Amino acid sequence: MKKLLYLALAVGMMALAIACGSKSSPGAAVKQYMEAVAAGDYDQFLNGTYFGDISAEEAESTRQNWKRLLGEGPLAADKEGVAAIEILSEVIAEDGRTAEVTFKRTYGNGQTEEEHLVMILVDGKWLMDAHQ
Repeated sequence: MKKLLYLALAVGMMALAIACGSKSSPGAAVKQYMEAVAAGDYDQFLNGTYFGDISAEEAESTRQNWKRLLGEGPLAADKEGVAAIEILSEVIAEDGRTAEVTFKRTYGNGQTEEEHLVMILVDGKWLMDAHQ
């Protein structure tokens, strides 16, 4: 009987851990997308961008244009690359569908920049709102 109780408890704890860990925060998503673009992974960055309610053809054209622009030169090469991304604040709207994230980008030369992004929750995934 005790073994059954321990097994049930273990299964319950695993389910709780999976449920709590599966939903990314808007800040974690921003960090992931900014690290991707700094590493030259423009597809991952663009997959994290919400372009709005436009046709599939328009979305692909926009993605290709952004990818071309991003690929024209290494991001922050004149600042010795990106050394770190730090989330400074994350405010989720009351409806839970949008969030504002402020982060700091530290470059290899020590220079820093703060940026502000609006995030939108689409199908359970936090995306950068391209229209904000």
